[in-house]
Amino acid sequence: STSFGGELGEFLAFDTDAVAWDRIADLVAIAPAVAHVHDGVVSHVTVDRTTLDPALPLTIRINVTGPNGNGIVEVSADGEVIAVG
Repeated sequence: STSFGGELGEFLAFDTDAVAWDRIADLVAIAPAVAHVHDGVVSHVTVDRTTLDPALPLTIRINVTGPNGNGIVEVSADGEVIAVG
């Protein structure tokens, strides 16, 4: 699991085996098209919970930047696209 030390760290810890790491490269490759960002590139990817509630699922966010705008592709831990913004 991944944690950050201390009481808050234990609260934020998650099982790294719960993430479909093998799907991330493919999702990053298609993220600019999915986010509708022309000539976009992925600036970063984060894996976390949207709040500090350990009962909530992990979310993978793929951030895309482009010359005319930005977008985010949100993916579930198992690699399914759940939101585009």
